[in-house]
Amino acid sequence: YWWHTTGYVLNLLLQEAGYTDHAQRRILTFFGRSIAPHLGVANEPGAQRWPSFMTDNHNPIELSWDWHTGKKSPTVRFSIEPVGPNAGTQVDPDNQSADAHFRKVLMQALPNTDREWFDHFDQALAPDLPPKGCMEGHPSKIFYAFDLSEEDITGKAYFFPGFKARTTKQTNLQVLAEAIRTAPHCSDNEKLGAFLMFEDFAQDPSTPPLEMDMLAIDLVRPADSRLKIYFRARETSFASVRQMMTMGNRITNPSLEAGLRNLRKLWDGVLAQTGVPDDTPLPAANHRTGGILYNMEFRPGSTAPNVKVYIPARHYAPSDWHVVTALNEYM
Repeated sequence: YWWHTTGYVLNLLLQEAGYTDHAQRRILTFFGRSIAPHLGVANEPGAQRWPSFMTDNHNPIELSWDWHTGKKSPTVRFSIEPVGPNAGTQVDPDNQSADAHFRKVLMQALPNTDREWFDHFDQALAPDLPPKGCMEGHPSKIFYAFDLSEEDITGKAYFFPGFKARTTKQTNLQVLAEAIRTAPHCSDNEKLGAFLMFEDFAQDPSTPPLEMDMLAIDLVRPADSRLKIYFRARETSFASVRQMMTMGNRITNPSLEAGLRNLRKLWDGVLAQTGVPDDTPLPAANHRTGGILYNMEFRPGSTAPNVKVYIPARHYAPSDWHVVTALNEYM
């Protein structure tokens, strides 16, 4: 099922992005052999499906484009949650078996995958007992993503700190901070300037409450990897977006200001907010994935994080057609 549906769309994206025939075959072979068999039962009427947090309709895979600046061709990517054939049933109510099996498949398919940080964060963020149910508003435990270049496939892993935080009676940020400070190549505080800035911003009384959803790493050598913390704010005005992107004015530079001006144009187009004051919030959306999702990205040794925002078209745009039209006009 997943090969015939998602594999078909992936093939179209690779073609439209200009990948060579050789790269398309290599990527589609990887998808068909190593990914499609680990996405659970078919998304068909009557199927007892695992309620994956990957997408709002619970599909365990999400395809995406990375449009680069200049004339460079776009990069295709996808993210997944490994799902067992019996996930969500009485046989495997918490999807406990899928990830262990998928890890073995992944290491065979991508033997150059580096596990040093993966093993550390997997242990540091795993609760003492296997988590059950939806204590975080969803039951998902781990995601993987893959950047598909012309020459190679690079993996990423996404960990959820909330399960460990709840079992140890800590905040998600406290659990993340401990995991990061004890990671290989991160024990020296001088290498964590970017994280310290984020930590200070998150704990500032003037900062609205932030929900720490995930920690992501690249599955490469720690010296080459990024750390990314995904956090959600329920405030939805563009003024709040500016506050997040600048870390409360802790990050100031001309390129960021230019980027915020461009972002406001895209924001206005996609969300139909032209002429709306910066401090006016978007219409209310009472949903687990409501509000606005961000990620702050840094490497050990960097002094300030790079902050990205995910424009919440799913909950706040007038329609899919409106989004397509607005993107076309912006680009």
